[in-house]
Amino acid sequence: MNTGIAAFITHTMKEMLRSRGISDEEIAKLTPEEAQKILLTPDLRAVRAFLTAIAAQAKAALVASADPGLLQLTRLHPTSENLVPSRFALDDIEAMVKTAVGDSEAGHNTYIEGRTVLASLRGNLRGALTDTVAVFALVIDSDADKGMGWTPPATIRLSMTVETSPGNYQFWLFLRAAINAELARKLGERIRRAINSDHDTGNPTQPYRIAGTVNYPNANKVARGRSTAWTRLIALDPTVLWTPEDIEQAFPATVPPKTNGSRAATAPAASTGVSEANIPPRPCALSVTAPARAANATARSHSGMW
Repeated sequence: MNTGIAAFITHTMKEMLRSRGISDEEIAKLTPEEAQKILLTPDLRAVRAFLTAIAAQAKAALVASADPGLLQLTRLHPTSENLVPSRFALDDIEAMVKTAVGDSEAGHNTYIEGRTVLASLRGNLRGALTDTVAVFALVIDSDADKGMGWTPPATIRLSMTVETSPGNYQFWLFLRAAINAELARKLGERIRRAINSDHDTGNPTQPYRIAGTVNYPNANKVARGRSTAWTRLIALDPTVLWTPEDIEQAFPATVPPKTNGSRAATAPAASTGVSEANIPPRPCALSVTAPARAANATARSHSGMW
C-alpha cells in the first residue's frame, strides 16, 4: 500500500512527533522514512485524550439519565465491508483505549459514535436509529478530497476538531444535554442541508474516526490518490456546548430539494458500499461548529436531559 513517504520531515510531522514525546534532538536524527513509520502507528496519548473527552461529554450530557446506555466503537478493515462493533460502559475508558489501539495496530480503521446504544444489542448488530438511547454529540464530516470540504465560519465554534487525513476533518459539536434520536436526526438533516454535505454529516448512527489511530484507505480511496495517514486531534474545547435552539439559529432551514417535480426529499439516499463516507446507509443527522482553540478538558457537570 502506498504510504506517501515525504521527501523531508515537515513542520506538521515534527509537531506530531513532539506530541509523542520525541525531542527535537531525536527528530533531527530521524530520516523521513523513520519519522513516517513512527507516525503510522497508533498514538496512545491522542487516542486516550480523544476517548476521555468523548466519555466525559457523554456522561455530562446524560447526567440526568438513570440508564445512559453504552458507547459503541467499531472497526473496519480496508479490504472488508463488515463493521465489527464493541460496546462499553461510559467509565470504561481504558478498555476502549486498548480496543481502539489494538484494532488500529492490526490494520483496522476504528470509529466511535456520538450516541449511546441499548445494552440489549448483541453480536455484530450496530443498531438502528431506534436502538439509540440518547445522542450527546453531532458531527460534520468535511471531505475536501471528494469535493465536499467545509470551512467553519468564525461565528461558529467547535467542541472538537479531528484531522482524519491531510485536508479532511471531522468537526464535533457537543450537546449541553443529550437529545433523543429523532430530534438528532432532524437537527442533523438541517445542518447537512445548510452546508450541502453528504449523508454521514449529522447522522446519529454514523461512526466517526477515533483520533490517534491510523487511517487505512480502501481500494476506492487509493484509486483517487489517498494513502495511509495518521489522524490528529487538532482542537478540543469541551466548554463549547450546543442546544437544539443554538443549532437552529446557526444553521437556517433551507428549502428541501424536490423529487420528481413535487415530493420533497427528506433523507439521503442509502449507500450500497461501506466506507467512512457511507456508514451506515440510514438517514440521520448532526451539527457543526467552527475552529476552536485547543484546550485540555477538565471534568464538568451539566443539568438537563433529553
